[in-house]
Amino acid sequence: MTTAQQIQFERIAAAIEFLYDHHREQPDLAAVAAHVHISPQHLQRQFQQWAGLGCVGN
Repeated sequence: MTTAQQIQFERIAAAIEFLYDHHREQPDLAAVAAHVHISPQHLQRQFQQWAGLGCVGN
């Protein structure tokens, strides 16, 4: 795994952990993206790449 891939993986893992920890609040894509310090569009693309499905609804 390259350094860039490792960073992406850690970012997606942090997003998943955030969703798990805050599932009762139903965070939107913007909130999750803000938590991992990237744009909502970039998070959506990376999440799709790593998890094979969409992150959260807009």
